[in-house]
Formats: sequence, structure tokens, C-alpha cells
Amino acid sequence: MLVRELMTESVVTVESGSSVQQAATQMLRHSVGSVIVTHAGTPAGIVTKSDILYAGVATGRPYDRIPLDSVVSHPVVTIRPDDTVVRAVAVMKENATKHLPVTVDDELRGIVTTTDIATHHRDLFDDVRRIQSGGRELSDAEGRPLDGDDERVGHAPGEF
Repeated sequence: MLVRELMTESVVTVESGSSVQQAATQMLRHSVGSVIVTHAGTPAGIVTKSDILYAGVATGRPYDRIPLDSVVSHPVVTIRPDDTVVRAVAVMKENATKHLPVTVDDELRGIVTTTDIATHHRDLFDDVRRIQSGGRELSDAEGRPLDGDDERVGHAPGEF
């Protein structure tokens, strides 16, 4: 599976030089956990809810007085839309990040997050369970629905 199949194309951005409060306002307005900081339209960094929270607590200053550039993570780690999701996970792990801007020639095309990946794989898992059960919900020997944590998922009770 390729990143382009999971990425969100509409990305919330703020321009470098903004305040932490402006970034937080955009996150709240769009219900997202991060914003991409751009410089002349090119991704320059990323700021997360955690970055903003720590900035306020650490400095004790009002959020509208904290420069965004003082809390931005940069350089921004990006991925291409034609990279695999497996590669995206490896890059996330390598860089301890949950958000990867998707770029082509430094142009922002989207974003992929750990939530996007986890949601997709959960949906795939549910589809496989339905296929293997012939459309029936699977249950254990006592008739309780299996929740996916049981090693017997995909098999009828007692079938191995």
C-alpha cells in the first residue's frame, strides 16, 4: 500500500513567524493534532499540540506572545506519496514522530499520521474477519464475540 492511498490531502498550515496561539487556533478550528509550518509555501517544520502545551507551561508566557518558531520541530521529516506505508512507519519510528508531511519536490501534497495508518489497518483486520467468518461475527466456545485479541480469530470455535 502506498502513502497516497492513506494520506489526507487537505493540510492545516501556518506561516513561519506566526504565534503559538495562531497555530493552536488553527488546530482547534480544524480538529487536528498538528500544523505544518511553512516558509514561502514550503514545509519548514511541524508543531503539535504537545509542543504548544509544553511551550506555555515551560515559559509561563501567554500563548500569543510565544513565537511559533521557538517551538517548531525542524527540519521537517517528509515522505513521498509513492513511498510505501511500511516505509512511512519506519520513518516515523526512526524520527520519533506521529505526523509526516507528504511532499513532491518540496511541495506539500498531504499528511499521513499514525492514526491514519492504525485506522486503515483496523479496517483491514475487520474486513478479513468478516471474510473468514463468511459474514458472521466470530465467537468463542461460550458464544462470546471475539474482539480480535484471540489467537483463534479467523477460525470457528474449536477449528484448527
